[in-house]
Amino acid sequence: SLELGVMALSNDALLKRIEVLDAEVVRLAWAGDVLYLVWAGALVLLMIVGFGLMEAGSVRIKNSRPVLLRKLIEACVGAITWYLIGNGLAYGGANDNPFLGTGGAGYAIHTNDWKPGYSSEGYEWAHWFYYYAIALVASSIVSGSVTERATMIAHLIYCCCAVGVIFPVAAHWIWDPSGMLSAYNLGTGESAPVLGGAIDWAGGGAVFMVAGLSALFASLISGPRIGRFDEFGAPVPIRGHNPILTVLGVLLLWTGWYGFVAGANLSAFSAARGHGMTATVARTCVVTTISAATGGLTSVGLIYFLAQVWDVMAAANGVLVGLVSISAGAGVVEPWAAIWIGSVGAVLFLLTSRLMIKQKIDDTMDAFAVYGVGGMWSVLAVGMFCRPEYSHSTTGGHGFLYGGVNGDLILAQIVYVLILVVWTTATSLLLFGSLRYFDVLRLPEEIERLGMDPLDLLAVPPELSGSTSRTIALMAARTRRTARTSGASAGDAEEGLSRAKSFRSKRKQSLKPGAAGNSDVAVKRV
Repeated sequence: SLELGVMALSNDALLKRIEVLDAEVVRLAWAGDVLYLVWAGALVLLMIVGFGLMEAGSVRIKNSRPVLLRKLIEACVGAITWYLIGNGLAYGGANDNPFLGTGGAGYAIHTNDWKPGYSSEGYEWAHWFYYYAIALVASSIVSGSVTERATMIAHLIYCCCAVGVIFPVAAHWIWDPSGMLSAYNLGTGESAPVLGGAIDWAGGGAVFMVAGLSALFASLISGPRIGRFDEFGAPVPIRGHNPILTVLGVLLLWTGWYGFVAGANLSAFSAARGHGMTATVARTCVVTTISAATGGLTSVGLIYFLAQVWDVMAAANGVLVGLVSISAGAGVVEPWAAIWIGSVGAVLFLLTSRLMIKQKIDDTMDAFAVYGVGGMWSVLAVGMFCRPEYSHSTTGGHGFLYGGVNGDLILAQIVYVLILVVWTTATSLLLFGSLRYFDVLRLPEEIERLGMDPLDLLAVPPELSGSTSRTIALMAARTRRTARTSGASAGDAEEGLSRAKSFRSKRKQSLKPGAAGNSDVAVKRV
């Protein structure tokens, strides 16, 4: 009996030890997922640097510095907006409805991580950070489409709306467990997702297609840049000042994209999702690489075949559209499918880009052709190439190329595309139409002609950049106010601008060594 008692005590101790080890394994899995999401989010934020460099190199030098300033301010504004509103609309809480996040903890995100019962090791914070970076990507795409002609205020207003409402609602529909289009929605009856849910692994629809469509409406409503088309409607090329920056930006985007598609798994240790496996993470990186490479080669090859020119921008945009095209299906397609997805995406990009020019739509960064059309193709391609074993549709839907009774995923993908088109069209028309109506969308003509960078715009030496820049800026502002309030003609505005430029010239001459009256020159306030 003594031996049996010792064995019983040993068994109890062993069971308790096993329970402790199990709890430790769960804790380490949560901790690993937190570090994984933080790593992925940091890589996605690197994409913002890529967007900034690519856009700065693709515009004229007189507009380059404001591009970088705008990216920095957008990151700041986007962070506060996502904290207060965006995260709550996208991922509110357990009691969300199919249309919007309603849980209170998601708005101005907060959690009691100091309490003893807290066990997720900060996963909520990492989740917030990762999707903040993604929301910022959606905002950055649209701002590039109207660069060189939209005001800073218009850019920041769109950033607030995109990060706070437009992207979060689309994200809730497709990724939240209660979303009406989400393949992660296991609800039944009225709570069940439409057609079993669509699959959008890394935002081919919710991020890139929505942003690209918004860019199209922004370009249409704002109108083309001055000088983009001549008096006969023929396109006039406006070359970027630094292709080196553009290519470096694309390479940074390519690098950051791995955080985008791999992080979309939300787990590398199976703590957060049942399908979170390291094999999935690794496969997403392989298919992403193949699609990007195929897109770049297809684009530059077609341009060389048609024009016998090795075009660096064709290669850059081809890589980007390859990355966009694979985003919706990165976790559910095989490598051979990535070749088709990337190459078709490149062809669609080239056709759309030329159609935009023919229709006299000036999209500075080809955002609609790359992200709008590429994102739409990305979503539809899932309905063709999704492997049955990789699918996480609630009905088992997969790509129709694999045949079988569940090869009807394409229907859910089409419905998803149509709903996003309606949502983006409505929000874009309301937003950009309002900005145009209140005259805050587009820069004044004289500023657009000279550029948004006050130092490059005015060619003011550094030692004069204080008082002289301020004076000329005040003269330009007075000219704009006068033209708006009195109905002055464009010729009057040009005359006022000429006076400002003449003042600059005289000021520079007067300060040259030996100039008469150098010490008596005074800068008058206007």
